[in-house]
Order: sequence, then structure tokens, then C-alpha cells
Amino acid sequence: MERLLTTRDLQQILQVDRITVYRMLEAGELPGIKIGGQWRFPEQEVKEWLEGVKARRAGADAAACSVPGLSADVPSEDAPVPSLRLTDLVSTVCLQNVQDGFAEAVGVASLVIDLQGTPLTAISNACAFCRLGRTSGEFRRRCSASWASLAHVEEEAPEVHLCHAGIGYAVAPVQVHGRRIGLVVGGQFWSERPESEQMRGVAHRLASECSLPPHDLLAAMDSVPVFGQERVFLVTRLLATIANTVSEIGFQGYQVRLKLQQIARIVKSM
Repeated sequence: MERLLTTRDLQQILQVDRITVYRMLEAGELPGIKIGGQWRFPEQEVKEWLEGVKARRAGADAAACSVPGLSADVPSEDAPVPSLRLTDLVSTVCLQNVQDGFAEAVGVASLVIDLQGTPLTAISNACAFCRLGRTSGEFRRRCSASWASLAHVEEEAPEVHLCHAGIGYAVAPVQVHGRRIGLVVGGQFWSERPESEQMRGVAHRLASECSLPPHDLLAAMDSVPVFGQERVFLVTRLLATIANTVSEIGFQGYQVRLKLQQIARIVKSM
């Protein structure tokens, strides 16, 4: 009887996270079957699928090399790449448009940051609490410190974290060859609404420390949406899809730009 691989087996073989495996399944890119609610993957079919992927990559590389003088400086998907920033792959305008669409569709705030916690985009769909809070310089400084701390988070899959004010948000890394080059953030929600007394305490503390009106801050905090587990899972899953799409499309575009630059040099030298 043919061996059936588990999702964890496939993660180790492909060196990707669970979310990516599920995304590939949904796209019909992976051979898999569902048994008792669990995905299983016929080992022989997976081997044949991997061989097909390698053959297609080899064919694409050979086609690129068919132009005289072209290929030496263009990295393949498996080759080491030079140090890249997220904005080397995708323009800030494109990042902003993708982020705006995600935030509006899902009903969360969203932001793209670099590995130092510096925003690469403007916050989309910020909640009333954060809009009010960010009128304070001290509040904005604390936001920046929260974002900077995310650069040290090592999870490959999206995870939910709490900001300096205790509001929840999910973070998904944008990676190239396993190396993260940026982070997509989505959230501003409660996983569970705090007790009224606790909320008042946080609001009064922030109001005092950040020079904000306590009554308005408490009212804005009370308007922060509460997401159940299913909604949080949806946000993290879609956030991973956005991050993976930005990574894949961005790197493909980077390769194309390098090839076009080489072609331009060749034509210019003729």
C-alpha cells in the first residue's frame, strides 16, 4: 500500500509553513486527498509532482540562457540572491494598493513595515481608538516601538500579538528564499473584550502618559471590534496569502527587471 504523507511531512519536504501548503492545495497545485477531515498526500504522486516542478524550472532557466550574454546575473528561484529590501521587489504604491484592498475587504487595519519597524505604507482602515491615539507623539512613538519589536519574531506562520495598548493584530512575514524582508500587519481587534474596569484603567493610564482626553479614549477603546477564533483565523490566513503573493510576484518582477536590464545592455553594445 502506498505511503500517505501528512501535512507536517510535506512541510519538511517543501520547507514551507502549513498555511502555504493549504494555499497550494486550494490553488490545485498539490496532489492531495482528504481522509477523515485530514489532508494526506500520496508519496509517489508528490515525488512525481516535485520532479515536474524541477523540470519546468530547468526549462525556464534554459530558455533564459538562450539569449547570448543573458543569465549570468539573473538569480533563479533556487539560487542565492543579493541582499534585498521589500521595496526592491514591490513599489510602495503597489504595496499600498494591495494593503488598502485587504483592509477594506476584511474589515481590519493594515500596514506594511520593514525589518526595523519603519512603516513602508500609510495605515489603512485604522480604528477610532488608534486614530485618536496617534494624534499624540508619545502614542506614535510607542506604536513604532511595537512594530520594531516584530522584527525579532521568528515565527514563519502568521501570529497574533498585542500592541503597547493591548490591542490584537496579526503579523505575516514576507520572505525570499527563507529570509524575511518585511512584515504585513493586520488587526486592531480584541480577541476577547476586556472587563470594563480593566479597560478604564488602560484608557486612563494611556491618557495620562500620552496627553490624551480620557473620556474620548475610553469611548474609542470601547468601539474596538471583537473577533472570535474563526474571524482571527480568517485574518491570519488571508494575511499569509497577501504576504506570500507579495513575495512571489515581487521576486518574479525583480527577475524580469534584471533580465530586461541585461537585454538593454546587450542591445546597446551591438
